[in-house]
Amino acid sequence: MAEWYRSHEAELRGPTEYHVRQILVPSRSLAEAVERELRRGRSFGDLVRRYSQDRQSRAHGGDLGWAPLSAYVPSFAQAVSRLRVGQVSGIVESPYGYHIIELLGIRPGSLPALATVAPQIRSYLEGQAQQRAIASLVAKLRAKAKVQIYPMPKA
Repeated sequence: MAEWYRSHEAELRGPTEYHVRQILVPSRSLAEAVERELRRGRSFGDLVRRYSQDRQSRAHGGDLGWAPLSAYVPSFAQAVSRLRVGQVSGIVESPYGYHIIELLGIRPGSLPALATVAPQIRSYLEGQAQQRAIASLVAKLRAKAKVQIYPMPKA
């Protein structure tokens, strides 16, 4: 089991997670105005508090926490995937409105401890052994079987 675990670490590892914060506004024109203020040096946090429509993240400076890209809508995820840590995106349109995103961090997916996944691995390996045993038995039975085909009687 430990050998299987070591040889399948990539499959067992969780997805890469991204720590982002956002400013979400309802219109492109407002997003453009916010983007201009950012370029002039206004702090991201100040702009979140002033403009962001996402009430839940606004209370935390726009912070959405750590999540894999699959947690986001495609346009948002694509924008996040293109950023470097510390970089701020341009305007990103999604079904929720217009976002400006800052990437705060990236962490690779974690590998669960062998003890944590041992029951699932054991079950998987036992299932594989059963499938091989059944396939072998079916092959032996087919080799011994004599199949005779009779013509259909005419009615």
